[in-house]
Order: sequence, then C-alpha cells, then structure tokens
Amino acid sequence: GDESDYTFHAGDSTLGSIERPFFSTERAGGFVGVHLGLYGVGDAQEGAGVAHVRWFEYEPRPTG
Repeated sequence: GDESDYTFHAGDSTLGSIERPFFSTERAGGFVGVHLGLYGVGDAQEGAGVAHVRWFEYEPRPTG
C-alpha cells in the first residue's frame, strides 16, 4: 500500500486494489481495522469445495 491505495498481488499478478480512504473513519462511519488474509470461494454452492493452505507469508513488495 501507499498513501492512496492498497494493491494486492499473487506472484507477479495484480489481484486488485482499493482506495485507502474507503477504510477511513469518516467514510465508514466508525472504527475500521484492516485485516489481511486468505479467502476462498467455490462455485456458489455451500460445501462445494475445500481449500487447504499450508503456508501463507506476507511481505512487502520490493519497490522499483
């Protein structure tokens, strides 16, 4: 992230980004905390799949 937004990457692919002000108290109407983690979805059927994550490591993306 930087002063304007958070950007999410997996390997060399950019997954998406969101403006940081979206998480501000003024915009959200109260306290907000940013949580980072994995979230998986299936094909919209409850119990349709299982995801096993054996390792997750968060590190800053090198600049430049």
